[in-house]
Amino acid sequence: MKNFLKTAAAVQILLCLTLSGFSQKSPIKFGDVPLEHLKMKVYKEDSSASAVVLADYGESFITYSQSQGWKLKYDRHIRIKIINKDGYDWADGQIYLYHDNGNKETISSLKGTTYNLEGGKIVKSKLEKQSIFDEEYDKNRDIKKFSLPNVKEGSVLEYSYSISSDFLRNLQSWEFQKSIPVVWSEYRASIPEYFDYQKIMQGYLAFAVNDNITVSDKILLNYSKRSSNGNITTTSHSNETIDLKRTNFRWVVTNAPAFINEPYMTTRQNYISQVKFELAFIKMPREPIRNIMGTWEKLNEQFLESEYFGSKLNNSGFLKKELELLALDSKSDEQKITSILSHVKSKVKWDGRKTKYLDTNLKEPLDDGKGSSSEINLLLTSMLMKAGIDANPVLISTRDHGMVRKSMPLSSQFNYVICSVKLGDKNLLIDATEEYLSLSVLPERCLNNDGFVISKNNPGWLDIQANSKNSTRIGGEIAISEDGELTGSLKYSYSGYDALKQRKSYFGKGEEVYIADKKANSQWEIEEIELENEEDYAKPFVVKYNAEINEGIESLGNIIYLDPMLSGKYKKNPFTLEKREYPIDFSCPIEELYYTTYILPEGYQLESPIEPFNVSLPGQAGRFIFTITAIGNKLIVMSKLNIKKTRFVMNEYPYIKEFFAQIVSKQNEQLVLKKI
Repeated sequence: MKNFLKTAAAVQILLCLTLSGFSQKSPIKFGDVPLEHLKMKVYKEDSSASAVVLADYGESFITYSQSQGWKLKYDRHIRIKIINKDGYDWADGQIYLYHDNGNKETISSLKGTTYNLEGGKIVKSKLEKQSIFDEEYDKNRDIKKFSLPNVKEGSVLEYSYSISSDFLRNLQSWEFQKSIPVVWSEYRASIPEYFDYQKIMQGYLAFAVNDNITVSDKILLNYSKRSSNGNITTTSHSNETIDLKRTNFRWVVTNAPAFINEPYMTTRQNYISQVKFELAFIKMPREPIRNIMGTWEKLNEQFLESEYFGSKLNNSGFLKKELELLALDSKSDEQKITSILSHVKSKVKWDGRKTKYLDTNLKEPLDDGKGSSSEINLLLTSMLMKAGIDANPVLISTRDHGMVRKSMPLSSQFNYVICSVKLGDKNLLIDATEEYLSLSVLPERCLNNDGFVISKNNPGWLDIQANSKNSTRIGGEIAISEDGELTGSLKYSYSGYDALKQRKSYFGKGEEVYIADKKANSQWEIEEIELENEEDYAKPFVVKYNAEINEGIESLGNIIYLDPMLSGKYKKNPFTLEKREYPIDFSCPIEELYYTTYILPEGYQLESPIEPFNVSLPGQAGRFIFTITAIGNKLIVMSKLNIKKTRFVMNEYPYIKEFFAQIVSKQNEQLVLKKI
């Protein structure tokens, strides 16, 4: 292991000192696996790692030939050390290949090998054709999947491949960080001067190498010219050598730690260290500039004219019959909106697909009774428009899809559609995919900062903020017996997104199974469960328990030890990293209240008074209050947490971490009841 680390360090120093450029060799050679890699038992920099990427190398090159024109070539070579069984999944690879309008990316030279040390010798197991198969991912992407053979604890894996592409917009992005540590990650890109790509650099890892050099290159163009002189046509041929400049980029990151998915974040794609490219324009010799990226105004026009989007909003005469069923003439605009929304929700169920375009038309989801997010919400928008409501579709990126960069007018940044409705001086944002949410409350997946309105008259940006909370209130009355038994009732009142979770479970399972599951998953001896407001989505979803509670209490002689919170407490701090390199995103405000009265056995009282506890986040962004009040033979325990601010930046992390540490400490303190 020591030899391996010394070798790796030496290689890093050597490569960092050399000049950048494509003339350099790859940091690894296929099949040349050092013995030290196979002998490695643990990765010193992270002893918990189940696997480690020893080297990951990629290279993109834009080439030209007279017969094929400009093409993208991408080469990839990766080597991985498997340390224990938890790392076996890294033997499975998948490669995404794009296709559109009959053109498709092609893969070649796919090869892979598993190396094992057996009896002091290196045994090789090659990737076989029967372990490679194709799978359709979506309408524009297929996946080439494969599994490397004979994987064991201690194996070293490597595979490589090449992709050829006509899609110059698809210059490969590169992740320098993964869910396991990476010793060496290197990416090179060679770009001719005719192509202007915007580079998006993301993440907090420092580059060991971050270089670019401009070099001279040549391409040969062949011309054919036909001319006519009377009845005679002749063809002349000529060629021209064109000098051009190309920029060679080289980025290297060494000893990248594993990317850890922490609680309260959107998606790793927003924060992981990577470089991405977007083609802005092409400028060929003696030709005008060809804008690829365009503008937001142009993107708005494209969506309005698209046969898979805007054109279907107006060409939907069949909806007239649907509207007649609702008898809207005598209703106010708000009543019309509510009626149409309820109608769409009842007629079409979401099939789970997040889309921004229609697959066919708006009639098909009505006939099928199910549809994607775009089909459902464009149907809603079209019906509202035909009812005289000022409604427009809004493009958004869901939380798991990533942030939207306003500086880049690209439709690829969006993956979802909602509906914007003007009602008086209010602007309502509506999503009809969630049956159990009330009007103008968006699903949590949609709460991702910005949306772009597609409109003939008023296109532009909307700020998307939470219009509801994660809210749970627990109240009850519990009697404590002298021998340490708890009996009584607890009432759970769920509002906002917490209510949505309960209703989805309730309606998905049915009442009988829902109640049976509540009983089966509880350590309490539940005598009775009552439900309230199951179908009234504007009110809290209420669950009432009558139970014998056989946890959280211990009786020893004349002393009773009681956990003051029987439910709803934080047992451990959700924030564990010493330092967090990306924001904390709660998506919506949080409200948690526990308010329970304990009736003490005769002759018992709290051993010593408990001082009220109150802690706040800077700027009153959040507050936690904990009190225990003794009144006669009763103890009233109150724990109240409110977090108003939904997004905290990295330098606020220490405050959040300490805030929750104090919550955990206080909620888990035991009370001592003593007989007097």
